[in-house]
Amino acid sequence: VRLIVDPPASVTIDGRPFGDGRTPGGAVVLRPGTHSFTLSLPDFPTKTLTREVTSATTTISITLEIGLLTVTVDPQRAPPGGVAFLDGNALGPVPLIRYKAPAGEHELVVRWDGAAPFRKRIVIPRLPAPALIVPSVAPPE
Repeated sequence: VRLIVDPPASVTIDGRPFGDGRTPGGAVVLRPGTHSFTLSLPDFPTKTLTREVTSATTTISITLEIGLLTVTVDPQRAPPGGVAFLDGNALGPVPLIRYKAPAGEHELVVRWDGAAPFRKRIVIPRLPAPALIVPSVAPPE
């Protein structure tokens, strides 16, 4: 079976490492049945997918939908110490610059101590599209 990995990532198949570090894929011998593929990239959540392999399977293509997110703050309105969350998971302190994130629709929340949170539904485009930039984040007035 020919495995295609986009973008190149570290891969384990059924818990066993495949390739040398980050790989774009290659030939792999798989028996018919369900197999798990775990992909990991630095600074990106590990993703595990399952694929069914039959005697007729010649190619398995696995894609990580990765995008970039930039979140800046309005220094006139935002108190220091804001932390960004994507779908409830902490990303880190703002500003965030070109943060690797799953492409697609998400809820972005920025929280500050003692202030109302900033909330926005966003769509992060898949690379190679430019980063989604959410400018001038501040607590609602």
